[in-house]
Amino acid sequence: MYINQGEITMTTNERQSRYRAKRRTEGDKRLSIWVKKDVADALLTVANTLSVTQKHLIEKLLLSAIATLKSTRQLA
Repeated sequence: MYINQGEITMTTNERQSRYRAKRRTEGDKRLSIWVKKDVADALLTVANTLSVTQKHLIEKLLLSAIATLKSTRQLA
């Protein structure tokens, strides 16, 4: 942190560190994956078409898949 005209200002690293700590505290997990270009393009296209973020699309698809598997008793 540094002081600029009486205000305490955080560096980008400090802000990012605080953000990640908050997310961890909230129970969130960070994922970093490599996917084929056509998969990344498809994710972007579908998310843009539905006007949602890629994060939101992935979350909804996976939670929907879990619900379907549970309802068909393929998953306990």
